[in-house]
Order: sequence, then C-alpha cells, then structure tokens
Amino acid sequence: MSVVIEPAPPARDEASTCFDRVVVLPARELDDDLLAIWREITAARPTLAGPFFQPEFTRLVAEHRDDVLVAVLELSGEPVGFFPYQRTRSGAGRPVGGPLSDYQAVIAASPWRGNAPRLVRACRLTSWDFDHLLAEEQAFASFCWGAAVSPCIDLADGFEAYVAQRAAAGTDVIPKARRAARVLERDLGPLRLELRDTNPAVLDALFRWKAEQFARTDLVNTFAVPWIERLLRQIAVMQTSGFSGMVTTLYAGDRLAAIIFGLRSGPVLHNWIFAFDRELSKHSPGMVLLVKLVEASPALGIQCIDLGKGPEQYKARVTNSAVALVEGSVDLRLVRPLVRRGVRAMRNIVHDPRFSPWLRTPLRLYRHLRAKSDLR
Repeated sequence: MSVVIEPAPPARDEASTCFDRVVVLPARELDDDLLAIWREITAARPTLAGPFFQPEFTRLVAEHRDDVLVAVLELSGEPVGFFPYQRTRSGAGRPVGGPLSDYQAVIAASPWRGNAPRLVRACRLTSWDFDHLLAEEQAFASFCWGAAVSPCIDLADGFEAYVAQRAAAGTDVIPKARRAARVLERDLGPLRLELRDTNPAVLDALFRWKAEQFARTDLVNTFAVPWIERLLRQIAVMQTSGFSGMVTTLYAGDRLAAIIFGLRSGPVLHNWIFAFDRELSKHSPGMVLLVKLVEASPALGIQCIDLGKGPEQYKARVTNSAVALVEGSVDLRLVRPLVRRGVRAMRNIVHDPRFSPWLRTPLRLYRHLRAKSDLR
C-alpha cells in the first residue's frame, strides 16, 4: 500500500523546483511505468550508470527484506525522481542493502540540490545516514562529516592505452602481475580465467575465505547473515540487459585461486567482493585475477571497473580515475547528532598513537553493535 504525502506549498527557492509531492511505495510495488522512468533517468546521467543506482538492485534487496521503500518525487503530477531507502522500526533511514551499498544518491536527472531535511521528513524518517553518497549531491553538503573516493579503472581507450598510462605513472603493477602469473602457472598448472563462473561451490569458497578474513580483522561477518547470503546467491546468477551479477574466477590447474564478485550495469563493472586463497599469497593470485579481468573487459563492452571505497593499497597502483564520495547524516532529532559527534571524537582520540590501546575497547564494542544493527 502506498503512502501519499503532500507537503505544504513550498517556498519560492531552489527546493521548490525539485518536487511538490512525494509518494512513498514499498519497493516491491513499483510498476513497470515507474521502473521505466527510473531507468531513463540513470541512462541519461553518466554518474548514475553504476549498478547500485539501478532499480534492479533495490528490488532485489526488497525481495529479502520488508523495510525497503522508495519515495517517488513528483512535480506537477509527473515523477521526476526516486529516493530508495530502508526504514528501521525506530524510523531511521539507511541506504538500501545497508553495508552492501557502495553508492547512494537521489535518482534524478541532475545532482540533487533540494532541501534535504524536507526530503527526509517527507519520507517519514527521523534521519537518513549515508556513507557512499555521490559528492555532487550538493543538497547534503552541510550534513557531511567525511569524504573519500571510490577508485576506478578507466578503460574507455582500451587495455593497451591503460597499460601505457600506468607505465607513464611509474607503476609496474602490470609487469609484476604477469610475472606472478607465470610463476603461479609453473608451480600449480595452467591458468584459467572464468568470466562468469556460476558454480555454487565458488560462492561457498568466497564466503569461507571472507569469514576467515573477518575473524582475522575482528569484524562482524556480513555474509553470515542469512538474508545477505540468499541475496548474493541470487545476484550471482542474475543476467538482465541492465543489471547482472558477474562472478569471475582464476584457477591454477584445478585449484581455485581467487574470486571477484562483481555487479554490472552496461559499461560499468563494480568489483563488489574480492577474495583469494591465502595459502597462495606469495603468488599474488588476487592481483593476477584483477589484471586478467581488466585485460578481458574491453572485449565485453566494459569501459569502467569500479573497485569501491576502501584503504587497500593495491587500488592506488591500478586505478587511473576516481569518484568523489561523502558520508554523514541528515538527522531531524536534537540529541542523536551530538552523540554521534562524540563517538567520532572518541574515534579520533583512540586512533592517536599517544593513547593506550585499552581505549580502543569502547569504540570496538560500539562498532560491533552498530554493524550488527545495520545487518538486521
């Protein structure tokens, strides 16, 4: 059942040109006409070309959760934008998919410059948290507390041009990966690249390797959550014209060496989940797989490989472009922003090497509790 919210007549400012009516729908109830408009918007705006901005991602998450909503922004009775989100029992808003979401934005024809609190209020939310919001969404600029980038590999000019760019930048990552590939092949057998590996055992290995990684780094195991595992297995075999899963694997002989679970929409491939067999670490199987995938991508029509936000060192060596992101929260309450400001201040203190390690315990506990809450 939809919920129609008709705000009072807006003031004559920039916000009034964005929407004059909001219809909040469960994501499962979006009809074909609305989905078509959503796809037209993302097709016409290059920064919304990635898979997380496509309606398929929102609809897929909604198949596994009942809290996924979409605010349809209307102007003079016509849909002009979409704002997908999850709503908690307390009324807080989160990105669709929670920690699985590597990008967020208001789906509109141009970067949104409306009134962010008004949008949050119209969605019946007390707040909306974001951690991978496109920095070009200027409406949220005053609500940001951090910035980052999502590093990308631009292949618009082809693989050889990319190799030349990397060499000119003084990076020898390609020659090193090729040498590692020869050693891996010598030690374990012929290398085989599977661009779309649909073997269910591959995901079993991926979840096992990631569980071991989470245990080593003292993080909550995201993929142990039942609805997330079901969602990933569904996406892995999904193939549509505008959105598909793409699980790419590298085998050395008969041994599975590395996995990249990607999401693809048109010319954009987003490397979502990356893992490799740690027993083969000296052979750099992950980098071998990545370079082989980059080399094969132009023939598949892939012009951009997005590696996702993160501190991994290998990203700096292989990327030649990036997307600017911000994180923050639009919070309509008074106390919660103060609490979160205090948590961020504590985090800065804890990471200061002058302080004793025991100070990290409260922050670690908060991080675990917050992560588990996000996964419910």
